[in-house]
Amino acid sequence: MMKVWLAIILMCCVVVGCSNAGDPISDPPDQMEKQDGSLTATRQVGKCVLQLVATSEGEQLIHFRPSIKYVGEQTEHEIFHGVALFDVDLHHDGESILPPRSSIDLGVTTVLKANEWYTKENQIQLTQEQLRDIPMDEIQVVVEADFESEETGFDDKKRMILYLHEIQSD
Repeated sequence: MMKVWLAIILMCCVVVGCSNAGDPISDPPDQMEKQDGSLTATRQVGKCVLQLVATSEGEQLIHFRPSIKYVGEQTEHEIFHGVALFDVDLHHDGESILPPRSSIDLGVTTVLKANEWYTKENQIQLTQEQLRDIPMDEIQVVVEADFESEETGFDDKKRMILYLHEIQSD
């Protein structure tokens, strides 16, 4: 009997260890729409909606426009954040593939008006080595809004994750 349980446990370990990049990811978009060469992804997190509009310009350059919108009961919602409210990063195997970036942890106050997008532009340039060494269907785009308010703390996850190949032109 003990050998049977040991075999079952070993098989479960093999199955879990063989999972691939096609497995479901945490924090996926609620909705994605492709139109005119760009992808718009949205995800509701609490009383806010995160949005990412991504446009691929060739194989190496991608423009990102992350946004956030307050959808709660108040007409305005005050948030506190660092200089960069949004972080757009590219991950492979759970690690960033972009060079380290510095951030200033200066306290900034922003007032989100109900049902209006607050947006910042961003672009990422991929190197030839990254394109050659990492399959596009394994690179995750991680969008995070890092802020605190009366309704949410800095440690609460306000993020959305999708795959880079979903952004690339068809």
